[in-house]
Amino acid sequence: MKKLICLLMAAVMLFASAVCAFADSAPEQEQAAAEWNRQGYYADEAGNMLSVTWMDDVYEPGWYVGFMNGEDLIEDSYGGTLLQEGNSLYGILTSSSSKPEITVTVSEEDEDCLLFVVQDGETYHFSPFDMGTPVATLWVNTEGYGFFTCDEEGQEPDDNLWTSLQYGLAEPATYVLTAKPGEDWVFVKWTLNGEDYSADERITINVSEDSDVMAVFEYPETETYIDSDADAGYPEASENSADGIDYLALVNKLNPLPEGWEDALETVTVTNSVGDEVEVEAKAYEAYLALKADLEENDNIYLELDSARRSVAAQQDIMDRFIEKYGADYAAKTVAQPGYSEHHTGLALDLYFKTKNEDGSFTDVYYNEDMEKPEYTGIWDAIHGKLADYGFILRYLKGEEHITGYRYEPWHIRYVDSIEIAQEIMSQPGMTMEEYLAGQSAPEVEIDLGNSALYTEDELYDAILAIKCRFASMAGCELHTIRYAGDEANSEENLKWLNSIAEGMEYTQAAEFLTDFHSPVEDSPYTWEPDTEYYNYQWWLARPTDGDWEIVSFGY
Repeated sequence: MKKLICLLMAAVMLFASAVCAFADSAPEQEQAAAEWNRQGYYADEAGNMLSVTWMDDVYEPGWYVGFMNGEDLIEDSYGGTLLQEGNSLYGILTSSSSKPEITVTVSEEDEDCLLFVVQDGETYHFSPFDMGTPVATLWVNTEGYGFFTCDEEGQEPDDNLWTSLQYGLAEPATYVLTAKPGEDWVFVKWTLNGEDYSADERITINVSEDSDVMAVFEYPETETYIDSDADAGYPEASENSADGIDYLALVNKLNPLPEGWEDALETVTVTNSVGDEVEVEAKAYEAYLALKADLEENDNIYLELDSARRSVAAQQDIMDRFIEKYGADYAAKTVAQPGYSEHHTGLALDLYFKTKNEDGSFTDVYYNEDMEKPEYTGIWDAIHGKLADYGFILRYLKGEEHITGYRYEPWHIRYVDSIEIAQEIMSQPGMTMEEYLAGQSAPEVEIDLGNSALYTEDELYDAILAIKCRFASMAGCELHTIRYAGDEANSEENLKWLNSIAEGMEYTQAAEFLTDFHSPVEDSPYTWEPDTEYYNYQWWLARPTDGDWEIVSFGY
């Protein structure tokens, strides 16, 4: 049991180190001005554990204290940064679970002992304890929607469900891992260090060297969008499916291209006005030609196809070029991950248009920055107004980035092979394909830009777009509010911290935002409590001079 307590304490400290980097010791100037310098691990006879370490590379440098009650182990662990007053540390520690915070004082009882006092609670006497040097590290994670339990052999199983776990082992140990698929999902296999290991849901593994274990889960038929208020799956291929192609198939940041799609796909390839070849699903192309003819005859709008189907390799090339030119976060909110792009279906069409000159010639309005100019808003309104009549919908809507995962794209349309369905979606302002298939609309997100003397509203909204696009990857979570935390976050200390996290970057401006969201009703592949409202969830963004906002860190 003592070894298990030590391992769990190590896990707590590893978790803390993921948030803040530990310094080997307090800076000399801090030690010179302070009486307190008692770093290390401590334990008492009952198995309770205490850790004390100086954290320098953080927002507010200070003494981080972790406390674990030996009776309840990880379920009763606390941590936080305490203030110093003479020969004592004092302040509030928060629980790793849902237990109330506690107010504590840590002081030197004598040369060999620390006194740990919980206000209106217990008093503990801790002595130094050697944690030992780990000989191996065990990582356990999941792929897909599922969980696992991890118990040391000979111990009672832990009732908690984990989605990721990291143990620094002081000596070789044997663990029993049990895979737990999410509802409607199935367990596939365990892998060990990237190789197939076992198809049994319950395995026993001896860890004597660094080991990386993965539980792999899959959805057996179609991918599922997990709604935060209802366990709603998407419909299977229905009346608007033909030859194995489901025209309502959802492909987004959470749902990859369905298996076997390319084998059943029928496409045509055409050449556009700038000489580029475009491949598109056959029925979608017929519908596009009808839409194009209508707009030319009745609205004097001349459509062209910029792109439609892209292979996974082509999508990877686009992603690489955007990352190189604009940075990873801009690419993440603009370009889909290879295998997760709606363009793989052949049903997503990117449009551009031509303007007719007085002499009868045409000028291509081809680049995104040109098509977004205010003088072309009326053209897009006319195009969008006729999409549903030909079985198309506007896919990426303004204000719905936290659902679709992408910023507003007036040129990106999606064929659903049903005029009735397209009209139902397009007739409801703000309705996304995700919400239609889930059968439930998400609530509007409240945006609070605050009052900033540093940034314009447009600059702040660009940062919010980055957050919303990233949030779309948090399956089953429901976003409620985003608010700017204030100009004081743009400090030298924070910039130093953010630049240390993103190696090689030279950020010159920082911004903090806070979000409120609701976790999934069912257990999810995260460590959040299910069906719980989370408040003041932090997002830290930074940008270099003349650069775009990038998400550097998020979480509590």
